[in-house]
Amino acid sequence: MPRKAFIADLQKAVGGVVIAGISDVQPGNDDGEFTFLVKSATNGGTLELSALIPGKCSLYKEPCEMATSQ
Repeated sequence: MPRKAFIADLQKAVGGVVIAGISDVQPGNDDGEFTFLVKSATNGGTLELSALIPGKCSLYKEPCEMATSQ
């Protein structure tokens, strides 16, 4: 997925959604990466997490390129 399409999809997914303890969802530095803040329920501290979604992976149609490369 092109970066512009990923950013548009991320904005669409986040728009109007509120999840307790999660905030500031932003595109990351790499394609398919996003970052967000998680507030601890126990001590009130905040962690910044990063997640990466493989761009050419489909669980239902074709295997991930990373999983099939030797």
